[in-house]
Amino acid sequence: MSSTSLHMVVTTVDSETVAHEIAKTLVREQVAACVQVSGPVTSYYWWEGNLEEGQEWRVILKTSLQPNQVENAIRNIHPYSVPQIIFVSVEASADYAGWVRKVLS
Repeated sequence: MSSTSLHMVVTTVDSETVAHEIAKTLVREQVAACVQVSGPVTSYYWWEGNLEEGQEWRVILKTSLQPNQVENAIRNIHPYSVPQIIFVSVEASADYAGWVRKVLS
């Protein structure tokens, strides 16, 4: 991974309060350098054979940690039995990537 490579990780929850709790926990535990909460968003998905619709809040975090470390941290605090955990590798500006690495070291 180059010095400017980071991960953006996306998850969603059905409560604004829980979204903010997850965000604060991940930053406090230094799993993420920065977490943003947005929403509500409307989600459509299949669950147990039914087409569902619901409001969710999107939680996006920026990290330099390995995906398995981030996934384990999210699963430990996420209320869903099958949480959305999507990793996207991104290139960031050198100063931002450096800041993320410094915060998480």
